[in-house]
This record gives sequence, structure tokens and C-alpha cells, in this order.
Amino acid sequence: MFRGMTPLRAVQRAAHRVGSGDARMLVCHALNTSVHGLLTRTQPISAEESERIVSLIARLETGTPVQYLMKEADFFGHSFYVDERVLIPRYDSEVLLQAALARLPFEGSLADICTGSGCLAISAALARPDANVFASDISIDALAVAQWNAEKLNAPVRFAQGSALAPWRLRQFDVIMANPPYITAEEMEQLPPSVARFEPHLALYGGPDGLDVYDMIIQDAPTYLWREGWLCLEVSPAVCWDVLAMMEPAFVDLTVVPDNAGRPRAVCGRRS
Repeated sequence: MFRGMTPLRAVQRAAHRVGSGDARMLVCHALNTSVHGLLTRTQPISAEESERIVSLIARLETGTPVQYLMKEADFFGHSFYVDERVLIPRYDSEVLLQAALARLPFEGSLADICTGSGCLAISAALARPDANVFASDISIDALAVAQWNAEKLNAPVRFAQGSALAPWRLRQFDVIMANPPYITAEEMEQLPPSVARFEPHLALYGGPDGLDVYDMIIQDAPTYLWREGWLCLEVSPAVCWDVLAMMEPAFVDLTVVPDNAGRPRAVCGRRS
């Protein structure tokens, strides 16, 4: 289908099926080149390269997220490896990271719970080289991805496997942040196919009301925080106010941080 074409012509042809943005990324990936390389290459596409483009387009049309096809997602100015073992990093989660960093003292300690790809912890370590950053996840498969990303980006993050805060029984932190599973049972039935079919349910489903993992973290967090330490949690509008109510007995200075669309995206509280 694409054999003999210039790369730019292949992008134009592919765009009729998958859109111009995805077409450009897929052709770059199939040709193992950058956008600059795409613009400057004059060599026609080979039969083997054509087959790779066709295969990628077919997978995209079945609903596979383009980030899983590319094995790459951008977050906080860095490129992270991703595959079906981890959630795809979302731009909205940068709100949580910024809120946590704003509350992290100089040379402080930060723990990222439910780290997934490691995008939050690694971005924190790169933004704040003075800090001590820790990350954990219940999924050993997710941790393998996170550790690979930390090595690739040369980020000094210490990892551990386990549920919620359990891996850190002998430590205390200035800030604990988490983007836990928070999709409710009702919301799970309404997820787009690209999410429901391909992203790990362990990192999505938060129990019938979306609060199961929040409950574990909020109950245990005061034990793992220094005095005046902060707990910062990513939320959705569906669970935000319930999470705030759960935090009230043990946390003060409760704050809701909106995303760019004005929706509740993170809640923060200081250990009372």
C-alpha cells in the first residue's frame, strides 16, 4: 500500500484512515525516524516498511492506544516507555505532581504510591534533585516498567513492591502522593474501548464506589508522614468530595486543586 512512496506521501495516505497526528507518529515509528527525518528523507518506502505501517494502522483501528503502539508517552517534559502493563500517563496528572512538589521542602522525602509507569516519581526526582524520592506499586509488572524508565532517564528513585503504603513500614515522608485506582463500577461500564480493552484494570478499578485504595492510603498515611507532612491524591469529580470527607479527621488545610478544565483533579491535606 505504501511501497515506493515518499514518507510524506505515506503520511498523507495514512491520514485518510487514522488522522494526521496519529499518521505522522505511526510512520515515524515504522521508519524508526524523527519528524525531522520524515521531512528530509527522500528514499522511497520499502516493502518491509510498508508492511510495518499497514500493521500499525490495523492495530490502531482495532482500538489499541497509539501510545502502546509507539511504546512511548510524554509527561512533564519527559518521554516514558509504556506498554499494556501500565496506565498511559495523562496530562491531567501533572496537576497532582505540581501540587506535591509545591509542598515538598528542600531535601525532603516524597513517596509515590501506585506508581505505574513511574512518571510521577521520576518527574519529581528530575525536577527536585535535592529530594529523596521513593515509589511503590502492587504490580511487579508495573514496577519493571517504572524501573526501566528510571534507568533510561537517570532518575534516582528507590522502588518497592507492595500494596498501598505497606512497603514503607520503616519510613516517614514529607509528602505522600498517589494516583490510585478510582474508577467506580458504573464508570467501568462506560469506559472507552481503548481504555477498557487495553489498559490494566488493576490500575483502573477502585471498587464499587471507587474508594477502596483511598481508604487504605488515608487510614495509614498519618503513620508514614512526618509532622506537618502532606498527603496529595489524584481524584476524579466522582470521588473528590468523598475523598475529602475521608481525610477530614486526620488532615487539615484541605485543598482541592482543579485541572485546566476546572474539574477537581487533586486533593491535598496536611497531617494534623
